[in-house]
Amino acid sequence: MRKSFPALIGIFVLVLMGAHPARAQMRLLVSPPRVELRLGAGAAETNVIVVRNEGARAARVKVYLEDWTLTPTGEINYLRAGKDPRSCAAWLQINPRDFRLEPGLSRQVRYTLTVPPGAKEGGYHTAIMFEAMPALTLQEMVGKKMAVHGRIAAIVYETVGKPEIKAQLQDLQVSLEEKGLVFKLVLANQGEGHFRLKGSKIMVKNSQGREVALVKIPDIPVLPKSSRELEIKENLTLPPGEYGAEAVVDVGRRELLGRKKAFVISP
Repeated sequence: MRKSFPALIGIFVLVLMGAHPARAQMRLLVSPPRVELRLGAGAAETNVIVVRNEGARAARVKVYLEDWTLTPTGEINYLRAGKDPRSCAAWLQINPRDFRLEPGLSRQVRYTLTVPPGAKEGGYHTAIMFEAMPALTLQEMVGKKMAVHGRIAAIVYETVGKPEIKAQLQDLQVSLEEKGLVFKLVLANQGEGHFRLKGSKIMVKNSQGREVALVKIPDIPVLPKSSRELEIKENLTLPPGEYGAEAVVDVGRRELLGRKKAFVISP
């Protein structure tokens, strides 16, 4: 089963050629920016990612694979393909890997993911990288003009089997800032597959139990055998008094995760 997300992600490359900025800017879009697959051991699936050049000049696009990990606070670190223990880069074939893309045109990049027989149940991931630079003319190459490379990733998740979701909402903290409230959540994933937060929220209630604010928790992944710290800043102005924050988190299980935290806004 494949889940794709049609939103487009843009990448901007400014060419250091002394050219007019409006002509030098490049914009590359990929769709979908995230692919989620659920294939059993020995199964395969083929599909495409569409790359479009929204810039003003032709681009040379190189396509390759890289692994990645997330820090507890959500920063992404890229690694050489095959370095991460949960990499599925070796299971992917992509074509083409190097092409020219004219302004306003699109190109399909085909990928095939084949899960090896006997693959262990659990979650795996990698990234299909699209690296772009201006397609230089002969005159520009002779003149040794330089350009800045830019790149964007299409993130690939593959789940083998049906690993049990083992999620914990370990902490909820609320702090006051000059421009509102800051909610901090800590989640842990003790399972073999990743999970995402879907339709999750934080309800703020006053001392009478009446809901005075509703804060949406973003859709983020929590990778296997890892923890995730999430900070949400909300521009809320509440009168002095006693309040309670209640987080309700949907990780894809039948039961929801919850946690409460009382806090006070002083006069």
